Parts: sequence; C-alpha cells; structure tokens
Amino acid sequence: MVHSGVFWMRRFARLFGVSMAELGAWFGLMCRIDRGKELWVDVLRNAPGTDDAKRLMTRKQSRAFGTMLAMLEVA
Repeated sequence: MVHSGVFWMRRFARLFGVSMAELGAWFGLMCRIDRGKELWVDVLRNAPGTDDAKRLMTRKQSRAFGTMLAMLEVA
C-alpha cells in the first residue's frame, strides 16, 4: 500500500538528511525494496503485509518505530 505522504516523506528526509525508511518508520510506515520496487506498508493500520514488514524491518527502522510507539503510550 503506497501512502499519499510518501512524496513528502522523501522531501523531508532529503531536507533533514535522514533516511527515508527511518523517517517513515517514525510515522508507522515501513519501506523496503523488493525486486527494484519501493514497497510501503502502513503498519499502524494493519494494512496487508504488516506482519512481513515488521519482521523484515531494519534495526534502525525498528528503533524509530519503537520510539514512536513509546511516545504514543506516554501521550
């Protein structure tokens, strides 16, 4: 599932000099490259592919996603 915010994610990541995949993970969007295509999964809404996305996320994505979840718990 491609999220409409991917365009802005790319621009903000470039602007702040951070990884687009990590920035996406902070907002609950997992990105991975499969056969040369960029795949985005909205894991907060349990979109199709959520289980695979969570299992295949990088350590940096996992850290960003976990931080976001912890902040949601506090709020």
